Amino acid sequence: MIFSYQKSQRGQSMPLLMTRASRNNKFFTEYALVDSGAGLNVLPHRLGVELGLDWDALNRGPNLSGNADGETKLVELLVKISDFDELPLLFAWSIHDRVRFILGQDDFFKHFHVCFFGDRNVFSVSKIEQA
Repeated sequence: MIFSYQKSQRGQSMPLLMTRASRNNKFFTEYALVDSGAGLNVLPHRLGVELGLDWDALNRGPNLSGNADGETKLVELLVKISDFDELPLLFAWSIHDRVRFILGQDDFFKHFHVCFFGDRNVFSVSKIEQA
């Protein structure tokens, strides 16, 4: 499937993908940045709160670095993107809200082939068929 880049809050065209994430019968719908440079999927604190996640009940995740440095907790969410089947993805839920909602290498890119065409402001996403 081909998706158009979307304007970010700062007016930049970016590969943003409308994503529905759920856990325990609660959900949110939000644009996620498809980021081939991100090592893992990242969930901002406010979105985890919307899902009713309990920070103290979850296992510690890897620390984030850069502008988003800080502690995380590991959480599995059911994620639905466009016409693709819903699938479980693991996220690092950040203690901060200064991080973006990100679909990264671990483990979004293990389930999907992604190709960016920045000169045309589009990107393609196709499901990797598991044997």
